[in-house]
Amino acid sequence: MGPEVRARLINLMAKGISLKDACKLVGIGYSTAVRHLSHDPDYLEAIRRARLTRATTQNHSFKP
Repeated sequence: MGPEVRARLINLMAKGISLKDACKLVGIGYSTAVRHLSHDPDYLEAIRRARLTRATTQNHSFKP
């Protein structure tokens, strides 16, 4: 996987798009992406941000 594809995947993930959906948009296989990105610090940070974004937007209507 080239640096351009890697960057596109990471950018999509940072926006909250799942890796599977990002792979479809970029045109790369899911297992290939996992193999290349599983130890990439930028990718891991994108996952963290995406999860945080989903958690905060899904709970916006929560009232204690």
